[in-house]
Amino acid sequence: MSIISNIAEGSGRGSDREFVYFLRIARGSLHELQTQLILAIDLGYADELEMHATMHRADRVGRLIHGLARTLERR
Repeated sequence: MSIISNIAEGSGRGSDREFVYFLRIARGSLHELQTQLILAIDLGYADELEMHATMHRADRVGRLIHGLARTLERR
């Protein structure tokens, strides 16, 4: 929820600078999620093989957010 909420809030702020700020917060939230997924595996709440696909998607989302932030910074 935090990741998409920060992206939405940043896009509604009206400036690229503020949008980039919220994209960075979204990336931080993504890292929190990845940590929670690792903990879920370590604590036995999730299967490592099943989480592999989720971690892969999280990495992809992180690259997309980073790319968008870089594009906005270059404007």
